[in-house]
Amino acid sequence: MAGPADVIDTSVDCSNRLCRFHVTVQHDDEGWDHYADGILVLTDDGRVIGNRPLRHPHTGQSSFTRTVQSLLPDGVQQVIIKVHDSVHGFSGQSMTIKLPSRETSTQ
Repeated sequence: MAGPADVIDTSVDCSNRLCRFHVTVQHDDEGWDHYADGILVLTDDGRVIGNRPLRHPHTGQSSFTRTVQSLLPDGVQQVIIKVHDSVHGFSGQSMTIKLPSRETSTQ
């Protein structure tokens, strides 16, 4: 039986407050009964600012990369990325990412 799903690598591209998080997930999906089914991007205080449902098992792939797009609230300097699987929930390895310096708007 496969264990929890883990975030094993990330990269981020930001333009002002819009960021694209490229997240590599490792999980031995077994089919519809046990697979990695979502990626979340959260602020340090637990607010969800990005969500990517994974709508099917990735059977036969020990890892895969998906992109989550997020609009960052003001003042956010790092985020936490977690992956969910249909059996173990959010119990696998997550990653904290410091964000690159961004331009700020003066509205």
